Amino acid sequence: MEPDAAFDFWQTVLDMVHNRGVNFTTEHVGQQWLEMLPLAYFPPSESQSSLNVLQEHISVKYEEINQKKTGFDWALLAGFLNPFREDMSARSRGELYGLLCPGMPLKAAELAWRDARFSHTRNGIYGAMFAAALIAATFIESDPSVLVRTALAQIPAESRLAQSIAWLLEAERRHLEWTDCWDEMRGTQPQRLANHVIPNTLVAIMALLYGKKNFDKTLGIAVCGGYNPAANGALVGTVLGVLLGTRGLSPRWTTPLGNTLKSHVLRHENGTFTDCAKRTVEAAKMIREDLKQKRREGMRAEG
Repeated sequence: MEPDAAFDFWQTVLDMVHNRGVNFTTEHVGQQWLEMLPLAYFPPSESQSSLNVLQEHISVKYEEINQKKTGFDWALLAGFLNPFREDMSARSRGELYGLLCPGMPLKAAELAWRDARFSHTRNGIYGAMFAAALIAATFIESDPSVLVRTALAQIPAESRLAQSIAWLLEAERRHLEWTDCWDEMRGTQPQRLANHVIPNTLVAIMALLYGKKNFDKTLGIAVCGGYNPAANGALVGTVLGVLLGTRGLSPRWTTPLGNTLKSHVLRHENGTFTDCAKRTVEAAKMIREDLKQKRREGMRAEG
């Protein structure tokens, strides 16, 4: 598979987790990007937020900021001159945290929030949190409707994304076919750009609800629903990949990829999906051990 922005950022996050464990900060996320990935390959929102950070603190190292505990004003730096601050890219990055926190949707959403606020604001962040929680919950629940409601509980109820998802859950009850539901969405929901996180998340949810855990059908709806078909196919594909496992995927989906995963990321230019999966499992185990250690320390402090 040729280089893909989502996998590029996944590789940088996996390295960061291996180096820092669960205690990484938003500053660490940006530092990892700039050290391992050429700025030319950043998506628009990540490019602008990185430029904002570099221009604002050109003479200040990230580690110095961490030591002084001054930090950045992320709402300002992520949003300044950044019309892409509610686009899809943070949601794509957020999916990895669901895999790193299996069965822990709240923790997955928290980690996705730390990551997303480097480059996004408001619903751009909430989309990442939703995707992370959705995938994390997939390890302990299989009903698509329950999965969506579990993930929905991890984002602010008053947000535009949460309200739109709540609308979709009601609309799904009124329509037997996804195309009718899609038509109502287009007719009643505010019109947004093709890469905005809200309509894309609605399409992905629609695919999960109407696809009935059939991989081909679900992926077909996600792609035919428009907006950003690649990103929506990736989200529902990840969910069904967890639910169905490798045995539930037809070779016609996996064989053409040839188990190759090229990347722009330093030291990961020529990898494989197998290697990426192993690194993901190792990072997930590290996070779980870190959380167990924190609980043990908390219990000792209380006792």
